[in-house]
Amino acid sequence: MKTSLFALLRSILLAALCLGSSATLFAQGTLNPTGVAGVFNGNSNTGCSYDPYTANATRTIPDIVVSGAVGAYPLVWARTMNSRGGSDGNLGAGGGWRYSYQWSAAAESQVGVLGNPPTYTVHYPDGRVVIFSYAGSTIYPGPLGVRDRFQGLIGGTGPCYLLLADGGKIRFQQTASFEGSGNNTIWDFVVAPPDQIIDPNGLVTALAYDATKRLTQVTEPAGRWLKVYYVSGNNNISHVDAGFSTTPITQSVTYVYGNKVFGSTYNVLLNANYSDNTSATYGYQAANNVSNDNPLIKTCADVRYPGPMKNILYGFKTGGSYGQLYQEKNLNGNVVTTLAVNIPANTRTETRGDGPSRTWTYGATVATYLLKSSTDFLGHTTALSYDPNGFVSSIQDPNQQTTLYTHLATTGVITKITHPVDNSTIQYFYDPTGYHLTKMIDELNHTTIYTLNPDMTMQEIDYPDGGIETFQHNGYAQVTSHTMVSNTSTAGSGGIETFTYDTGNRGLLVSSYPPITGSDPSPSLHPTKYHYDGDDHLDSVTDPRANITTLGHNERGQLTLIKTPDLDKSETNYAYNNDGTLSSVTTDLTATLTATTRYTYDDYKRVLTQATPGDSAGNTTNTTHF
Repeated sequence: MKTSLFALLRSILLAALCLGSSATLFAQGTLNPTGVAGVFNGNSNTGCSYDPYTANATRTIPDIVVSGAVGAYPLVWARTMNSRGGSDGNLGAGGGWRYSYQWSAAAESQVGVLGNPPTYTVHYPDGRVVIFSYAGSTIYPGPLGVRDRFQGLIGGTGPCYLLLADGGKIRFQQTASFEGSGNNTIWDFVVAPPDQIIDPNGLVTALAYDATKRLTQVTEPAGRWLKVYYVSGNNNISHVDAGFSTTPITQSVTYVYGNKVFGSTYNVLLNANYSDNTSATYGYQAANNVSNDNPLIKTCADVRYPGPMKNILYGFKTGGSYGQLYQEKNLNGNVVTTLAVNIPANTRTETRGDGPSRTWTYGATVATYLLKSSTDFLGHTTALSYDPNGFVSSIQDPNQQTTLYTHLATTGVITKITHPVDNSTIQYFYDPTGYHLTKMIDELNHTTIYTLNPDMTMQEIDYPDGGIETFQHNGYAQVTSHTMVSNTSTAGSGGIETFTYDTGNRGLLVSSYPPITGSDPSPSLHPTKYHYDGDDHLDSVTDPRANITTLGHNERGQLTLIKTPDLDKSETNYAYNNDGTLSSVTTDLTATLTATTRYTYDDYKRVLTQATPGDSAGNTTNTTHF
């Protein structure tokens, strides 16, 4: 309940911010509060993904997704390309590549008695760079509109934390040293790479490093891991493996590098080769302004990119800021989007390959980088206003209807939504941390109460009609007992459904049974049972009558087989293309007869044809896209 509500709040705000998408800029985005390569107002996804304000093209590829990982944060090895990132990293000199656990922080030196760093600067895995400034306490706020904060350490050595907007934390270790005395004391600080990622329920993902502070292993709370290896003689990552404890490797990705000459010679990432025998390929081009800058990405041919543009060709603004996007094209050279940056007017205009355009205008009263208004491809305008902390306070839609928003000043969560026309409101209340919902009052003044456990898992929900719902959890914040909504005000009077997890502490659901009913007074004697393959994909379900449904998955976790428990053990088989799109579905009609439906796709993974199963004439359903 709580998770879905927060998802709703996020979606409301993101939809408002990104109407047709948005972002930030002034002199190509140098005032952007998350840096020139960091998302803030939102990205345009007409083609791949880019920030209109900064003109930063970005692309994230999940190379490895580990099934079964517990906690709020999945165990995923992903790479993010930022055209305006620019700096050398562990994935070659071109493309501004960063990986999903590439956090770092630095504390500014200070002169004075207290030893409080004036600022902490945090580099995020996705390319954001945020400066958090001292404001009189150990909690350092970010720029206006940024919800993350930093919990600094004043005058000492020990842990400090990046406080994430969802209540999670990234733990760093700070070492302080000083010389001199009194007001002339000079403090220096060294912040080591993070050793823990802590989710909102306190579950810890551990990060380990070698002697040179290169990441070597990521271990999620239940013990699944990613191990990182490097090319001998340099800091480029050679390959990453996934596994659990001492079990065999379940997935891997290997990176191939090569030297390319763009004035100077650069060692760049050319291929990502996956353990399922598929691969991705990358090409590069000279920097668009200074010849000795790192090369920019030119082409990507990705089999694991989750968006429509698995293949893309980038064009950058000649003479513009380093990595300033101009066009996104497909590999055939067809233009998908063109971005025009108008600095004096503080506007960005996107023109689609088929002609229509839309515009983002920046320069809201509170801060220059905040989105002021945007149009869609039909010219309809949405306007935004902000509170003094840089959070959206109102959204006026194209019909001139205005919705008002109130936020908690510290964490930026929404505390009230006021609807247009009738001025009805929804109010939200939070625990003392300002992250976790404890009460909601709807438009009709109905109150729902959320009672939390110390680890912020849900303990009880009290509904306006007197119904009560309760939960019990294990150490992984997984529900073990759920008392369904009762029809009285007495807690626990509803039926109880029960969930059991594996004894190996991997967090895998192995059985469940529903509440007691008149027709089944002992459901615990015949629960539904679940079994998993070596990659923690569900491979069988045994129902209360001992009927077994068998499932199959590929390495990427896509469903490949459903075998039913009927007399014929009939099957449905799913086959996929290298890019993850469904190529065919074959279903057993009888013990000897099958029917196959086949699909083809365009360059954007949109279905073009669907072959009719069993049609001897070869008829197909054709779809045209514009």
